Amino acid sequence: MSNGTRVFLIVAGIVMLATTVTVVGAGAAVYNSGSIEIEVRQQRGADLSVRVPAAVLRLVLALVPDRAISEARGELRNELPADIRGLDRSLRELRDAPDFTIAEINGQDHHVEVRKTDGEFIVDVTDGPDTFHVSVPVDTFLWLLNRVDRPREGV
Repeated sequence: MSNGTRVFLIVAGIVMLATTVTVVGAGAAVYNSGSIEIEVRQQRGADLSVRVPAAVLRLVLALVPDRAISEARGELRNELPADIRGLDRSLRELRDAPDFTIAEINGQDHHVEVRKTDGEFIVDVTDGPDTFHVSVPVDTFLWLLNRVDRPREGV
């Protein structure tokens, strides 16, 4: 085998190894970010089931210009508590706390439950034969809160 062929094979092997490590790392990051689930089941009408990796939300919001985030930040300042850092600390404590039910409402033919389970906020609603389910990782709320509260550096 010539030296040129040997060098080519070594470079090709290094490129393939780097690509594999990158793909596996990206897959692990997407998996670790959790997923956002929305599921609607209706007796009359179409059912809907959507599961999106939370990393996709982060990617999409990373593309939003800081000017738009600044405008949203100004509007949210009126809606969010004055101490956003305190909200951040509270969400971290909730994330690390044991699983628990935040609220539960029972009616004659409806049931609403809001809970924190396995690092996710979950809302389940049953209204007669119809059901509605949403789950969002607590870390996604933390990331979103920090993205809105603090502009990116150097952008």
